[in-house]
Amino acid sequence: MSHHPPRRGSPATPNVVVLLLDCARADHFGCYGHTPPATPNIDRIATESALFEQAISPSIWTLESVASLFTGLYPTQHGAHYGAPTLDPALPTLAAWLRDLGYETRSATRNPWIVPETGMTRGFDAALDLRAAARLGPLTRLARRSLAAGLPLGSLRALWRKINAEIEERMDDAGAAQINQSTASWLATRDSSRPFFLFIDYMESHGPYKAPPADRMRFLPRGVDSGRVSRVPLQSWVYHMDPTLLTPANTAIIDALYSGALRYLDRMVGELVELLRMRGILDDTLLVISADHGENLGNHGMVGHNYCVYDSLAHVPLICRYPRVFEPGSRVAGTVQNIDLLPTIEALLGTSAPAPPAGARSGISLHRAARGDGRRDGALIEYLEPNLDLIRTRFPHADLSSIDCAWRALRDERWKLVLASDGRAELYDIEQDSGETNDLSAIHPAIVEAMCRRLDERLDELGGDTQERWSRQAAERSDLSAQMRERLAAFGYL
Repeated sequence: MSHHPPRRGSPATPNVVVLLLDCARADHFGCYGHTPPATPNIDRIATESALFEQAISPSIWTLESVASLFTGLYPTQHGAHYGAPTLDPALPTLAAWLRDLGYETRSATRNPWIVPETGMTRGFDAALDLRAAARLGPLTRLARRSLAAGLPLGSLRALWRKINAEIEERMDDAGAAQINQSTASWLATRDSSRPFFLFIDYMESHGPYKAPPADRMRFLPRGVDSGRVSRVPLQSWVYHMDPTLLTPANTAIIDALYSGALRYLDRMVGELVELLRMRGILDDTLLVISADHGENLGNHGMVGHNYCVYDSLAHVPLICRYPRVFEPGSRVAGTVQNIDLLPTIEALLGTSAPAPPAGARSGISLHRAARGDGRRDGALIEYLEPNLDLIRTRFPHADLSSIDCAWRALRDERWKLVLASDGRAELYDIEQDSGETNDLSAIHPAIVEAMCRRLDERLDELGGDTQERWSRQAAERSDLSAQMRERLAAFGYL
């Protein structure tokens, strides 16, 4: 491939828009077979796009997955995880590469992990942090008044949390409406002679599944009112500490709230795509709709996205719209992963991204995958360090030995091998058991052994396993700053 910059403003330089729907699992989209339909706008966009039926996230939570999206590297290679939550500054990123090619780069989210402190906004000309933007005015005034009054730091932090809670309570959603408004203003005033890269991480399908009341209540079982809903815990740690709360009735309500949030988010995605259409730039844009990971809604006795690598977390939607390349209405059966986005853009632009300093990217162009001439030997899923602080901050003496491990999985078209760093192994026939409920590892030890060899070979190809968890040592922990811990606590990560 050429290393020369592409021509600006030509069909060879499409705009790139990535809409990441946080926690969106594929099986809850109408275009992936879900009923009743909760995603009519995305389903309609899928008819103009290529839909990838087996898109498997390389990780089951935001930091590891989005770092893979931005670098084209698996978590084992980029090394960003909960114990070391900073992307290596030496790693080239998608945004920085496109910026160097002349693209205007912009991100927008309220996700507390996609911030400068983690290195995840590197390469963006503008990184809109709606959480910080929402707090800036009132918190600045609060700090000035508090310091002038001589309040101790503890009191200031208590007031900080109180204001944050009030801001959250007043918001009907998790920022999607503000993101769309901001994007509309930006598109109306930007220099249209330059191509752009826009990355949006919408948080509505992330717990606590925020949406306006009409959407939030839309799919609730008959007879369930807001009072009943308010008694259902939405924090994942609650169910780890008291599994008896995961009753069929509570699970049905959680699933309904999730579907309601998706319904609202679908409307916001439709609004954003219509904005591109009305400005006459949709067909000149590579539009990617996907997710960083899915969500357990009672599956495997869990809520949220931690402590496992099952398909309820790993199987995500992936829809690519760019009529010059992707056949409208096509469906692609082969396995793909988000590390494939970077080589897809390389192929479209006819130029190569800077190589990482060590290891090698192993993604394939999604266009090649859509044509059927690009296949991989199974999908790799990783969860390199569990977030145990989620529970320990509330229950310091809880026995967390069963979840104090890292996870990897290798998934091909039929079999899925699941390994834990404490030595546990599981095997699922996903053709016959898509819910991964029947562990066949004891019945098919030869298949387990063969897939373990394949996984070892894959890791060697990626540069070797440098993660301490897999030698049964706790990973070296990087301390989070006080500000970062405040942000994570506000969104339920701590």
